[in-house]
Amino acid sequence: MAFAKALEIIPRQICDNAGLDSTDVLNKLRMRHAQGEISAGVDVDGPEGVRDNMEAFVWEPSLVKLNAISSASEAACLILSVDQTVRNPQSEQVSWRRCFMKTYSHYTSHPQVPVHLRVLLSAH
Repeated sequence: MAFAKALEIIPRQICDNAGLDSTDVLNKLRMRHAQGEISAGVDVDGPEGVRDNMEAFVWEPSLVKLNAISSASEAACLILSVDQTVRNPQSEQVSWRRCFMKTYSHYTSHPQVPVHLRVLLSAH
């Protein structure tokens, strides 16, 4: 659902660029798509704001957009999978602990710091 919501920026931006009411046009598009009109798209020339793009011969841009979106999502998934493969939780924890200790080591003996935090800080 989040991916679909993110893709709504495309017709919304087309509407904004054409001076159309993007909320109205997106509602019409959702209604027509729910009725099975999968080729319905934004019409910047007509008064309604929505048309059947197959009948209007708007094919190439939609194919290019589908290819670009598919490639971008595959690239994002690949980057995320590499990030999960390369990431080492133990090294992250050690790095975090070093940063924490370096920043807060002077608090271990400070009287204003609660005892349980001083014990935690001095244990590492």
